[in-house]
Amino acid sequence: PKEFDYRPVYLDKTEALIKSSEFIITRQSTASSFAVIYNKPIVHIYSNQIKEDQESMSNIINANSTYGGTLVNINEDSFNFDSLKKMQVNKNCYKSIMNEYLTSSKKKPNFHLILQKCFGFLDSNF
Repeated sequence: PKEFDYRPVYLDKTEALIKSSEFIITRQSTASSFAVIYNKPIVHIYSNQIKEDQESMSNIINANSTYGGTLVNINEDSFNFDSLKKMQVNKNCYKSIMNEYLTSSKKKPNFHLILQKCFGFLDSNF
C-alpha cells in the first residue's frame, strides 16, 4: 500500500510471524504479548523524532523496562546489530508478565483484568 511506501504488509499474521522469529522489533504493541507467549526477545525502537515526545518516549522506556528488552534509537548508526543474536529472554520476567497480564483469574474474566490494570477501572464500575 502507498501509506507503507509500497513495502509488503502482512495482515492477521502477527502470531505466526512472531512464533517463527528469533526476536521481535516493536515500538510498543500487542506483538509484545506474543513475544512473551513464545519466549522471544524484544527490541523496542524509537527515533530522534519520538525522543522529542516525552509521553511516547516514556511509554517506550516503560515497556522496555517491563519486558527486559533492548532499547534502540534507529537514527543512531552506533548500534551493533550483531548483539541482537546474543539477546536472551528473562524467563522470570516473562513468567510474571504471563501470570499478571496474559492469563485469566478464576475470579475475573480477562476484560475485567485489562480494564482494571490498564485503565484503572475498579470492580464496582463493571
